[in-house]
Formats: sequence, structure tokens, C-alpha cells
Amino acid sequence: MKNFRLFVILGLLASITLAGCASINNQTRNDKVEKNAILARQASCEQFYLALDNAIRQENAADIQASQIKDYPFLSLNRFLVSFKNELKSSEQKSYWLTLAAKLNRQQRAVEWLNLSPPKKALIKQKHLRSLTFNQRLKSCSNELLLRLSDANIRNIIDRAQVKDDYNGTMRTLGLYPLTSLIVKKEVAEHHAAMRNEFNQSLQQLSVKGRLQRYVPDTNQATLTRLVEDIVGQENPLGIPFISSTTLNDLFKRYAPTLEIDNTGKYDNIGEIRLDKKGQPYVDSSNPIVYTMPSYTRFDEKILLQLNYFFWFPERPSQSRFDIYAGNLDGIIWRVTLDENLTPIIFDSVHNCGCYHQFYSTKAIDFTLEAALKEKEPPFLAQSNIEIKEHMRWVLRINSANHYVKRVYQQDLFDKDAISYSMKSYHQLRSLSHKNKNRNLFADNGIVKSSKRLERFLLWPMGISSPGAMRQWGHHATAFIGERYFDEPYLLDKFFKRGSRTTE
Repeated sequence: MKNFRLFVILGLLASITLAGCASINNQTRNDKVEKNAILARQASCEQFYLALDNAIRQENAADIQASQIKDYPFLSLNRFLVSFKNELKSSEQKSYWLTLAAKLNRQQRAVEWLNLSPPKKALIKQKHLRSLTFNQRLKSCSNELLLRLSDANIRNIIDRAQVKDDYNGTMRTLGLYPLTSLIVKKEVAEHHAAMRNEFNQSLQQLSVKGRLQRYVPDTNQATLTRLVEDIVGQENPLGIPFISSTTLNDLFKRYAPTLEIDNTGKYDNIGEIRLDKKGQPYVDSSNPIVYTMPSYTRFDEKILLQLNYFFWFPERPSQSRFDIYAGNLDGIIWRVTLDENLTPIIFDSVHNCGCYHQFYSTKAIDFTLEAALKEKEPPFLAQSNIEIKEHMRWVLRINSANHYVKRVYQQDLFDKDAISYSMKSYHQLRSLSHKNKNRNLFADNGIVKSSKRLERFLLWPMGISSPGAMRQWGHHATAFIGERYFDEPYLLDKFFKRGSRTTE
């Protein structure tokens, strides 16, 4: 009986051991299957991005509003994201930063997909999408490849974090930049002096060649109190304020300016960008549109929201027999920088070529002249100490033909002859309808090809490609001497500081 019991016990132990071995073997087999599945998904996604890149390259459909990171086709950066490069300490900060880079890339890829021809899309659908839509496949692969990043990969990505440089050193060398820049510096100084004289005049003294045509937003101003209550700040590892799309739309409505344009011809009418039968861009003035886009800046150790408004004119007409600045298409970017309470602290404007950058500061902010004079090409402060009046529309007085901004002021205006404009997302310009294939307004170098100016033959030694041509966001170089960009994250920190005065 004892031998029988011993036999039973030994049998049970053997069964348990065998079961354990079987369990381990099954787990090992499952782990191997899962690993193979992960590798297969990763390889499939890499093939998807490779096919997409090949198609984009073959059709010159690349969009360069953001810069893709080499060897990481699912990540893109702009100057704002790059500004965090040396601040990413914790794993949470790195993870959130990578998530934003992946999101930016998906926006870029979605634009490029829209601009591919139907045959290219059909081929990619057949081989890489299966039953998924493009956006579903894009998001799935973006997330998949994000999850597979190792610590070494992440260090590599952060080390490579940079955006395309729009200043060409070779052009400057060949153009004898140290000498030719002296001539250009003199021209810039003379232009600033002429503009200073204009801004020193009263509004009533400003010349008017034609009639003042006003364009007003077709929406009422939103209530500021409700907007402030909706903002959520410091809710992520990078401290970037989150603002809902509803609040963002309300902010764009609230601060949308009235344009007061000295109108002497059709070239002074704003409108919607369209493509003609040949695929060339033109401005449809029968449909006044202002394009909008949010951005962020870093000022006084805070991250602040900026509202960008883009106005387009049909052309800058020739004003002399040999006008090197004339050409097809013209436009202005008007930017409003808001403080933590969503109140404007400074405005600036620049033409869509990156030319004629001007600042207009309120009482809440002071200009640091010493820092400005250290620049090879000092920035131009057009107006300062502007007092903000609640519930009054901001008005931009704009010249005829050259479309210079001549004055910024606030006033309650009622003009029965004013023309209403509506607002659209700036990103729509990256994929305009044309027959059976959409096209990007901007070429794969970020320039509107049909807007080239003769000035490019004189100013190329400054190292900027095609000076005077209209450019895509992220590629507005605003200084001929030295280097400066309209979307620099620390641009305000360079030349301004919080003032002792406050807005009223």
C-alpha cells in the first residue's frame, strides 16, 4: 500500500512537471509568435511609408511646411517643437514631444496623399491599405512605429531635431555677401526711414490715392470672459496650453481685423486662392476670404498662443517702367500674440514673401532697443505703447498697389459700403482642387512658382531663394542681412520684455 501511494505521488509530481514544461513551451511559442507579428506589422508599415514616399517623389507632391526627420518617416518638426530639444528630460516629456511630432507628420502626410494622382492612390490602396482608409492606415502605422522606438532611437531623433534652413551659405559666398550686404543694408535702412516718416504722421495725414475700401469679418466678436474660462493650461509635460477648437474659432472671430485699403484697382481686392484651368493660382475677388492658422511662441518663460490671418491680393502691380518688386499674387500675414488671459500684447505683420516685417506693441510690452541694434538688420518697430480698447475692432490701413501696412488702430466703424469676408483654414491652401487631382499652392521648395519677382536677380547674394516670391508658412525668412524667421519661437524674447505698464 505504501509503494502504491509513493507511486501515485511520483506520478502526480511528474504530471505537474510535464504540465509546467508544456506551459513554458507554450509561453515561449506564444512570445515568439507575438514577436514575429510585431516585426511583421513594423515591416509592413515601413513598406507603406516607403511606397508613399516614392509616389510623392515621383509626382513632386512633397509638402515642406514641416521638416521630416531623416530615417523616421513618421515624424516631422517645426521650429516650435525644435525649441524643446534641450529641455526634454523626463520620459513623459520625450513621449509627449514625439506624439506631437507624429501628429504633425500625419497632417503633412494627409496633405500629400490628397495631392497624389488617382492612379498612384489606387496602387497604394491595393498594396498597403487593404480594407482600411488612408487615414486609418496612417494613424495605425504612426502609432506602431512610435511604440517600437528604443531609447537609442529617441536620443538619435532628439540629436537630429532641426528644420530646413532657408538661408543658403553657398549663394552668399558666390554673391560676395560681406560686400553686397552693405548695399542691401543701406536700402533696408532707407526703407525703414521712409516708413518711420509715414508712421509719424497722423492717421488723417496719410495719403489716399483712390477710395478707402473696408473689409470686415462676417461674424460678431466673441465674449472674452467665456473664452478665458475654456482655456486649459499646463495640462501636459511641456506646458503647452490646450485650447479647444470652439474657443480657437471664437478667438479668431474676436480679433479678426477690419482692412481699410486704399483701393485704386482690382489688384487691391482681397479674395480666395483658386487654380485656373492650367493649374495656375489666382485670387477670386468675388469671394473675399481670410485664411487663419494658430501657432505658439515662447516669451518670458511662457508659451503663448498666436493668431495668424493671411490676406491675398491678385498681384503687386508695376508702379514704374522697370519695377523689380511687381508680380503675380501678393499678400499680408497679420499676427496677434495673446497673453495668458487671451488679451493681445503685441501684433506684427509681414508680407507673404517674408518681406516688410513690422511690429506694433501694446502698453503691456517694452521694446529692448539695445538688443535690436545688435542685429545686423534691426527689426522695425512701427508703433508702440498702443492702448487696447475693449469691444472695438482692430483696423489695418493698407496702401494701394504695394500693400504696405501704414497704421494700426481701433475704432467702432460702421460702413454701409464695407465688404464682408469669411474665414477658412490656411491648410486648405496646401491642397487646392484642380480637375481630378488636387494641387498644393506651394511647390516642394515652399515657394509659389508663379509669384517670382525680378528682384531675385539682384538679391540672390543674400542667400534667400527667389526673394519676393510668395512662401509657405515655416519658410518666411524676414532678414536679408543675418538670419531671422517669422516663426522663430523666441523671436519676441529677442527684442521685447514685459512692460511695467498694463493693458487697460
